[in-house]
Amino acid sequence: MDLDYSPQLKVIRIDGSIFFGAVNHIAEELDKLRKQAPEQCHILVIGSDINFIDVAGCEMLATEAHSLHLTGGKLYLSGLKGEVLEVLRREPSILKLNCLPFAKGTTFRGLISCG
Repeated sequence: MDLDYSPQLKVIRIDGSIFFGAVNHIAEELDKLRKQAPEQCHILVIGSDINFIDVAGCEMLATEAHSLHLTGGKLYLSGLKGEVLEVLRREPSILKLNCLPFAKGTTFRGLISCG
């Protein structure tokens, strides 16, 4: 499911685990989204239904965040479960991750124009 809140922000929901068997599919879908609406250079992932993430999932998120960064965008993660956050915090590839946790109560106003 995706919802558009801003001309610069694409909001998507990921239901299920982000693991080695799913990362290619997720990356392909994110790539399609970027190509369909390049003006939406920020992506907010609602991750309340992500139950598990492994090393491959962390690396895929880091790669996606880097790709968005190159075009002036950012990857935002929202609603992650504690177990998923713990894995992200322990994974070295996340140190490279240019993504921002989206805290409860934060508004979209802080997002800036792309390009």
